[in-house]
Amino acid sequence: MTAALNESDPPAYKAELPALARLLGVTLAVSVLRAFGSVRGAGLASDSELRALGVSDAKLRNFRNAVAVGALAVAAPVLGRLILDPSDVAAYFAAQLALVDVEEFWLVGLDSRHRIVGQTMVSRGSVSGVEITARSVFRTLLRMDASAAIVVHQHPSGDPTASASDLVVTKKLTAAGKVVGITLLDHLVVVPGGAWRSCKP
Repeated sequence: MTAALNESDPPAYKAELPALARLLGVTLAVSVLRAFGSVRGAGLASDSELRALGVSDAKLRNFRNAVAVGALAVAAPVLGRLILDPSDVAAYFAAQLALVDVEEFWLVGLDSRHRIVGQTMVSRGSVSGVEITARSVFRTLLRMDASAAIVVHQHPSGDPTASASDLVVTKKLTAAGKVVGITLLDHLVVVPGGAWRSCKP
């Protein structure tokens, strides 16, 4: 399986090649990885870009379906789920937002026992950032009748390190939550592949 790779290829290709090769064949899978850098990169590519590498319409449909099913399998519905650890929420959103190439800011409302009562996207921005206000966040949480919340956004760059603006937003939301009686449990930054970081001090 790895014979089509050479020493100059990134080690990550070896891990991603088998699944992609089952859909496209080894030679084409290697070409796709080299062109787009990863399965995620290929998922973000346009149909015409994939066809240009020799991906047939049938294989293209299979690839798109496999990517969608894979994301859905990890990002299973969570309404009513008891959240014991922020990693539960991080894994869900890392999968849900894996193929989104601009930042999205989501909130998860929780009841007093930390069961999920709702989730929604409150802002969508650019590749490098998203605008968010405490008013929009807590207005939505109050409508959910939430007692606590975890907020999440992704970094399309693949780096989960919290930015200075991420930390500022966290402080503002924490303070606003105390005023309205909704506890901000965490602010998570997620990236494709499952890595994540907390913005809470």
